Amino acid sequence: MATSELHQKILKEFLNELAKGGYRVFDLEGKIPDGIVIKDNKIYAVEVLGRQYKKGRGWRRSWTIKNKNFIYRMFDGVFIKDFKYPIKIKGGTQ
Repeated sequence: MATSELHQKILKEFLNELAKGGYRVFDLEGKIPDGIVIKDNKIYAVEVLGRQYKKGRGWRRSWTIKNKNFIYRMFDGVFIKDFKYPIKIKGGTQ
């Protein structure tokens, strides 16, 4: 599964979880943030984040919302779903 397909799948699952919790959900389809949810007259950003980088001998997940902080100021809060991208190694994926 391509990374963008995995991202969309996890986003849809996360939005469904929030909808079951009584939130009104909107998938922004590739925009920043990934989605918006509304409940009790409050608007929340939704982000699905998962990145990896190599450090030393191992792999670590790394993501930050510092670069997008100016966007989040307009919301009452942010829901973040973190996930691990598959790692490509010589024989396949991990």
